[in-house]
Amino acid sequence: MKNFFLSLIVLIAAVIFPSLNAAADDSGSSGSEGLDYVLSQLDPAYAKALEELRGGDPIANGTQSETVRTVQTMFNEFGFNLPLTGGFYNQSMGALQTLEATFGAKKTDLLDADTLERLMAYLLYYRAAVNETSEGKEFPNTPGFAELERNMVQEIASNDHRYLIGCAYEMAGSYWEAYQAFKNADTDDARTRMDSCEQSWPANGEIYRDPNFYGTNAVLHIKIGKSDSLGVMVKIFRGEDNVSSLFLGKGDTVTAYLAGGSKYQIKLGAGEKWFGVKDAFGEIGNYEVMTYDDGSDKILLDAGYIYTLNINTTTPVPGDPVDSDDIPYKTF
Repeated sequence: MKNFFLSLIVLIAAVIFPSLNAAADDSGSSGSEGLDYVLSQLDPAYAKALEELRGGDPIANGTQSETVRTVQTMFNEFGFNLPLTGGFYNQSMGALQTLEATFGAKKTDLLDADTLERLMAYLLYYRAAVNETSEGKEFPNTPGFAELERNMVQEIASNDHRYLIGCAYEMAGSYWEAYQAFKNADTDDARTRMDSCEQSWPANGEIYRDPNFYGTNAVLHIKIGKSDSLGVMVKIFRGEDNVSSLFLGKGDTVTAYLAGGSKYQIKLGAGEKWFGVKDAFGEIGNYEVMTYDDGSDKILLDAGYIYTLNINTTTPVPGDPVDSDDIPYKTF
C-alpha cells in the first residue's frame, strides 16, 4: 500500500513444535509412563481426583463432591469461568462436552477415570498453546507421553499428534496456528477442522482496546482505498503497548479515539482470510508499519485535533506524505 497522506483539521475542544516420539522406545515405554508424566506436570489434586474416580462412581449430572470441585478447577484452566461449587450441573457438563468436541473425542454424559486421564493430557497441550517460552511454544515430548497420546488419538482415527496441537490452539483462540496444524494433520476431519478456523469478519470499528488506556481527545480517521473482499486490521501502539485495534471490512473508513499528546506507531495487516483478533490474517496476510517524513515510524497526535490517514488513495489528497515499510507477521 502506497500513496499515503496525513491531513489534520483543528477540532474545537516464534513456534517450536517438538515432534513427539511416534512410537514407544526400545526401553518399553507404556501408557502408564505417559500417565506418570502427565501427573508429574499437574496439580497433585488432579491425581487424587483420578484415584477417587478409579475407586468410585463416575461423575454425572447432579454429582456433588470435592472431586467435582477439583474437576471444575481443571476446567477453568482451559479458560472456562465456572463457580467452584462442587456440584456438577449444566455449566460443568457443558464445559466437559465443549472440551470433548474441541479435542475430537466422543461426547459423553459421564466423567470417569479414563475421561479424566484424557482431559489431563489435553490440558498439557492447552498450556503449551497459550504459554510462550523464550524459544516458542513447547508441546509435551516424552516417550511415555507419546504412548498415552497414541491411545487417545486412535479414538479420533489417526495416530497424529498434530491434530491435538490444532485442537489445543483452537481452544486457546489461536486460529491461524490451529489452521496450520490441522492442515498438516492426518485425520478424517482435519480438513473440516482447518476450514472452521477461518473466522467471520467482525463489524467495522474498534475490536480491541487496552483496558488501562484512557483518553479520547485526539481523533484519527483512517481511510483506506481497497476492494470489499479485502479486510484490514489496524493496530495502534503507544510505546510497546497495543492500545487499540480496529477492523475495516466493507467500506473505507474507521475511526480511533486516542489520548492526545502521545506518539503512536500504526501497523496495518490486510488479507481475505481472518483468523481472529489474536492471529489477524496469519502468515498469508500482508503487514506494514506506517513511516513519516522525519524517518520515524511514530507520529505525535495532539489533543484537540482530528487527523485523517489516507491509505492507498487513487487521487492526491492534501497533507504530509506517509509511507510504509513491510514487516514480518510475527512483529505485527
